[in-house]
Amino acid sequence: MFISFFLLIISFLTINVTVNVTVVASDKYTVEGNTKTTTNHILFLIERCKRNNKGETTNELKQCLLNSRLFSSVAIDKNVIKVKERWTLIPIPELKFSNDNRSFGVFVIESNFLGMGKLLFVGGKFGSVERALFFFYKDRNLFYSEWTGDLSVSTGSRNLKTYQKKDELYAIKENAKNIHIRFGQNINHHFSLNLGIQHSNLSYQTMIPYVQPNDFSYFAAGPELTYNDSNYKLYFNEGHQIRINYIQQLQRSDNDKKSARIEYSWANQLNLTLDHVLQLRLSGFNIVNSNLRDSIKTGGSIGYRGVQSGGLWMKRSNNLSMDYLVPFLKAKYGTWIAAPFADYAIYDSYYNTDRNFFSYGIGSYLYLKEIAIPGVGLIVGINNKFLKNFVSFSMGMGM
Repeated sequence: MFISFFLLIISFLTINVTVNVTVVASDKYTVEGNTKTTTNHILFLIERCKRNNKGETTNELKQCLLNSRLFSSVAIDKNVIKVKERWTLIPIPELKFSNDNRSFGVFVIESNFLGMGKLLFVGGKFGSVERALFFFYKDRNLFYSEWTGDLSVSTGSRNLKTYQKKDELYAIKENAKNIHIRFGQNINHHFSLNLGIQHSNLSYQTMIPYVQPNDFSYFAAGPELTYNDSNYKLYFNEGHQIRINYIQQLQRSDNDKKSARIEYSWANQLNLTLDHVLQLRLSGFNIVNSNLRDSIKTGGSIGYRGVQSGGLWMKRSNNLSMDYLVPFLKAKYGTWIAAPFADYAIYDSYYNTDRNFFSYGIGSYLYLKEIAIPGVGLIVGINNKFLKNFVSFSMGMGM
């Protein structure tokens, strides 16, 4: 099955390479400075900006082009647009060290594949909790249209342990193979609607002295609605982002009930003063007909800082996180940020009898100007229910 899907990947890419598409672009503009991004693609972006009323003024058009994240700067002088392209073919290491997790990996990201703004991501990670290989391809504008498509394939294993405070309650080794295909449409410059189809194959190994769950596989599908009213800045996206996703299992290999999951997230980043940014996130999920194997197993990420990696197994959760980003050093290569943070979560968990936690602390991050990801991060904090005092250092994709 995986061989056939990799053949699908190749054909999916080939279609976009071999089809010759002509962009009907305005002849008002001359583009300069692009060495990798095709002029056709930049003119397509300009036309879309204007079609979505994002290019009525010079500043609006400049910001709209920066939102593509292909350029580190855009200058507009009458009908001449001069761009400075980001470094988009990026080999990125992953290093992460925290109280309970050590991991390293290597990833290659091409965010301007074929010079047409397509995203290609390949890599692998190895650590004390997780080992995995990933492939991801996303076409943001199929054939210069408002249709989108993406394909992801992953395989790996996780040594998962769930906790009550620092005490281990249960553990399993989970092996997973996942394939996810999604197509969608940008309804307008704010809303997009996607439909995803997923197949997962999960098998388990015993971690003594615990009982091993039964292996199973499933097919699932569901819609996703997103709303984006934000503008990209170097280390934040100013504005609102909303996502609602529903996924329903359509077929299972065992006799358990087919589960369904609804997820939501809302993020708002406010540029207050002197480039200080207040970042608020509210997210959650609920699983219907869930069992232990269907549960969301997470920890250590935003909203769950100070929880062991993969250490909280939940059937439902709501969490609120707040970060206050303060730039304290700006240089040619990027910007250093100090960021006090706080997370609060209410959840319904398997094994863990607590129903909420609170964590807080401070982080420091380096955002690289020519690469649209954080470079280095260090977090120090306190979680009142799980790790208590915790420290996490990460670099590259470990952020």
